[in-house]
Amino acid sequence: MKEQDLEIIKSRTLVLKNGEKSGSVVLVDPVGGDMYLPFELKYIGEQSAGTTSLSASDPHHADFVIEVRPNSMTKPTELMLIGTYGKGTPLYLGFVVQPQIAGEHNVIITFYKEKEVPDGTNNN
Repeated sequence: MKEQDLEIIKSRTLVLKNGEKSGSVVLVDPVGGDMYLPFELKYIGEQSAGTTSLSASDPHHADFVIEVRPNSMTKPTELMLIGTYGKGTPLYLGFVVQPQIAGEHNVIITFYKEKEVPDGTNNN
């Protein structure tokens, strides 16, 4: 899915260190119920390929772990499909991890949904 085909629901910047878990990022969904999503960074070796994992405890709570190299900017090659929003519209996650000083990282989290077309259906 391309970003230009999607609508941004929410964007938030977190400041995280290795092994540190954020508080929950709340994604308000008046139809499907609000979601509570904490994020954590984990360092990997310079030669390792990082992954992003999602662990859902129920439809409204999930933990994300983003693996990063300590001094590298990290961004997924594709947006992650992480569930649904509203009346079953696909929900996507994008992020950028930017290293800062003293082991801190700016983590820009962005949630997307498919754009609505005039007839009220999703743009699939």
